[in-house]
Parts: sequence; C-alpha cells; structure tokens
Amino acid sequence: MSEIKQIDMTDDKWIDKFKPIPRDGIKEGLISGYDCGDGPCLWETYGKDIDEVLRRMDQPEWEGRLWTVHDDTSISDGFHIVNRLGYIFTEKPADPNAHYYIFDDMEDEEDE
Repeated sequence: MSEIKQIDMTDDKWIDKFKPIPRDGIKEGLISGYDCGDGPCLWETYGKDIDEVLRRMDQPEWEGRLWTVHDDTSISDGFHIVNRLGYIFTEKPADPNAHYYIFDDMEDEEDE
C-alpha cells in the first residue's frame, strides 16, 4: 500500500497544473462565480448540475478529475458533501496517492 502524501498549493498553481474545465451544457447557477480564466467552472450542489456531477463520477474518463470547493474557499480532490459550495472538473487528474489542499493565495497576503 502506498503512502498518501499531502500536497498544498495556491489556487493559481492549481489552475496552471490541473486546468479547470469551464461548465458545459447544464447551468443551474451561472452567477456562482469561480471563473478560472476560461469561464465559470463551478457546478452547483443541486438540480441538474449535481445529477451531471454524479453521472460523470461513474465514468472512468473523469476519474481523479473531480474537485470540491469548500465554504472556506479551499479546494480538495474528490467528492465531498459537507461544507461544500460546488464542484469543479479538471483536464488533468489528481495523483491517487496524494491528498491536495488548495488555498486562495490572497489569504497569505492578508496575513502579512
């Protein structure tokens, strides 16, 4: 069994590395934001959006490419249902032997 490594990175580095995919087709809450440079990429936690998230989760081509945006504005890999704002799919998959914590790099600037 492989050891799980912890990877922390800023949201800008995460965007560059994993390339969030803009939402396509179904759009429950376009005003929800999270534009990662190519258009809104946040899938809602209700309605047709969550139906699409759950459908994609069962497809091998989406494995490792689902991320959860939490209410503290952090992002973590995988599907979570507690304290979440929505979901984002990415072009590149997460390393299955890692746990990611993505944070807003503005948090560091505010602390200084």
